[in-house]
Amino acid sequence: MIEPIVKRVGGIDVHKGIVVVTVLKEDDEGGIGKETKEYRTYWKELREMAKWLKKEEVELVVMESTGVYWKCGDLSRFLCLKSGIEHLHYFIPR
Repeated sequence: MIEPIVKRVGGIDVHKGIVVVTVLKEDDEGGIGKETKEYRTYWKELREMAKWLKKEEVELVVMESTGVYWKCGDLSRFLCLKSGIEHLHYFIPR
């Protein structure tokens, strides 16, 4: 069995007009809960997304984008500052 390295992880799929965010949380019994939300790519909604990730106590986020949308307004730095996430990784398919 694979041992988890974090208890709460987020995955972000960045599109031109929306950001799809999924949070996986391990409960006390070792089960995994999953919740997915969509946000439009306006700063107001991105702030709401950051607040949600902070409320969910996400420790690690992996962000994926097939285009250049993840660079818009330096989304990565914004997420780290607004949500308190210390570990943000990118997956950029080629």
